Amino acid sequence: MEKTLDSAFLIYRSIVAIALAVFIAGLSIREPESPYEEARAEIQSLEDGIKEASEQVEQGYSAIDDASGIKAAAVNWLRMRAGISEPPAIRHVDPDDMMVPDESENPSVTLSSQVRWADRIYREPDYHFFLCAADQTRFTDALDTLFPASPKPRVTKLTMRVYKADEHSPRTLLRCEVEVEYNGRKGKVGGIGRAVLNLPTKVLSVSSIYPPGPKWVDLELAHSLKRHGLGDFEEARALVIPAVRQMWANLGDRTPSAALVFLKLGRAEEAKKGGPKIKILGQSFNGSVTIEIAVLAEFCLAVYFLAQLMQIQAMADGHLAAVWDSPLFGIARSRFGHLVMLFTLMAPAVVCSPMLGWVLPRLVGDWTGPPWIVGRFWRSTQAVGISALDLTLVYYFGTIARSAARSAEGATARGGTAASSTEH
Repeated sequence: MEKTLDSAFLIYRSIVAIALAVFIAGLSIREPESPYEEARAEIQSLEDGIKEASEQVEQGYSAIDDASGIKAAAVNWLRMRAGISEPPAIRHVDPDDMMVPDESENPSVTLSSQVRWADRIYREPDYHFFLCAADQTRFTDALDTLFPASPKPRVTKLTMRVYKADEHSPRTLLRCEVEVEYNGRKGKVGGIGRAVLNLPTKVLSVSSIYPPGPKWVDLELAHSLKRHGLGDFEEARALVIPAVRQMWANLGDRTPSAALVFLKLGRAEEAKKGGPKIKILGQSFNGSVTIEIAVLAEFCLAVYFLAQLMQIQAMADGHLAAVWDSPLFGIARSRFGHLVMLFTLMAPAVVCSPMLGWVLPRLVGDWTGPPWIVGRFWRSTQAVGISALDLTLVYYFGTIARSAARSAEGATARGGTAASSTEH
């Protein structure tokens, strides 16, 4: 019996030691720095920053339209001529090199054009908002000239287009025009018409709309890029995207979406060559293989330990005193010791289940064996199996400990009765 108890105690210590080693090894796992992942994060930050900048431009031009008077003049003209109080949509078209390169607006935008635009914003933080200024009276006269007939005009959109007077000139001389979009009819045929108003205009570069206060509008787009971790424009005169610039030859001519797909494929290929490693005693081991071996070892030792507990239970009659005095069961004499034993018996499940559920999926890239072994079904089966086995160990240990405790209490009671009889 003593050899069986010693053997069971040795297996128990091995189970606890392996569980502790696996736990520490799991905490030591660190994802290696990947240029693909870093570049992906930088492009995503750039996309988020440009999206916010695009919304900021839309808000800025909306405030400019409200303050300029053109929108109010169009509403008044529509109300008088057509009885329509709904304002037309107003669209602003800036010079090509000044428009926000938002891929959601223009799917052909390349990463190169986005970075070039953002670098310019960092060099010249005062992004140019343009007002196509025109006299309100001349604006309504131009509408009357365009729509002289009696049918009610249905103007749906005004486009304020700012363009360079000469693309080949080194001077940045800008001009603008107002395009009207309307629902037109010619006989029985209806459709959408567009025309440019015969209207003298001038381009104003807007630096502010309202003084500081509740209606103040931020016109500095560099703030939007800075908020997304792309560098401080007050310190750097270009975007801080080192990983993207390092891989520029493979990314610059792609659209942002295509660049992200390229980086995802590159990261997957990189993971196949070698994912995160587990370090034990300073030595690096294949992470997924180490976890699978550790879980298998824990399971096999737990099965053998269960067999030992069953043997101890079968041999317990007449040996309960030896069981109660053994290091394995003697610790259960106190409530605290009993709780410690129950917790350590559940250690394999407590450690292996998170390893199988959360750590191993991060390491599947370096797994070279059959895919089903690291698949979700088999990982779940392993976690359930080792948890059920640990609960069975707790049941058998508790049953044996209670029997040994009752036997010890009975022996103590009988000893006390015999001593009392001897005194009498």
